[in-house]
Amino acid sequence: MESGIISSIFDTLSKDVTIQYFLRVGTKPNDISIVVVGHLLLEYLMNRIIELKCKSPKKIIEDSRNYPFSVKLQIIHSMGLLPDYIFNNIAKMNKIRNGLAHDLDFHEREIDRTIFVLSGKKVCPKPKGRGNPRTYYFKTLALETINQLRSHMETNLQIPTEAKEFSPFK
Repeated sequence: MESGIISSIFDTLSKDVTIQYFLRVGTKPNDISIVVVGHLLLEYLMNRIIELKCKSPKKIIEDSRNYPFSVKLQIIHSMGLLPDYIFNNIAKMNKIRNGLAHDLDFHEREIDRTIFVLSGKKVCPKPKGRGNPRTYYFKTLALETINQLRSHMETNLQIPTEAKEFSPFK
């Protein structure tokens, strides 16, 4: 009986986007893994919105050349499916991801370390202890944005955020 309950809990947790984030970045993540994994999970959630709310989702989801992350983001925002504060955080994650992927000097550049919240205001998360403030910001931005999008999808769009076969990394 107990093993069935534990198995059920594990199955539920393994489909949770936030749990997937922690499982995929590991216990000692670096800036690149924090941002890239967060970005992939955000794109997975955006694809769920497109899949369930757009007329022709297959082309948008499968054609990453003509519909890259930024275009998908613009589509769902312009359709009124994303509030501005979530849109701004996702756009910020995309900008950071592109900086890390395409700019060798990005790690030396100063970045705006704010996060938009429901009220539309910006907050600046501060690390506790001696951790790297930049790494702390990247992790906080990724997790906060994933959770904002999840909550919005489930509450406002009535889109479940767990999948039967969760794999944004196909």
